[in-house]
Amino acid sequence: LRLLRFDALRTLITSRKPIHVQYAEVFGPHTLRTQMLAHSSLVCYIVVARLRLPYRQRGRADVDKWWSDVISRTAVGAGPNPQAVESRLGTIVPNLMRRFSSRGGYHLFDD
Repeated sequence: LRLLRFDALRTLITSRKPIHVQYAEVFGPHTLRTQMLAHSSLVCYIVVARLRLPYRQRGRADVDKWWSDVISRTAVGAGPNPQAVESRLGTIVPNLMRRFSSRGGYHLFDD
């Protein structure tokens, strides 16, 4: 056995709030509606996954770039001014990365 992988999301852990709501909290005043974010985040994740297969790259910088692309496309797809989003990506991306790689974004199921 060389590699064993499993997805913990929705089996061992779950998001504290819906993911699009957490995105809206970090995006702040640049989003229009959380429902637009919900649709945009799903579409953008699929688009970026097809353009660049997730996690095939090597190193943390490549993973951050992949997620930065998803986050940027999600924000712009939800309606705010692309220049406003671009100017805040340096803050938005690290905040979302930190949230979703810690207890801030997820919690263990009670059972």
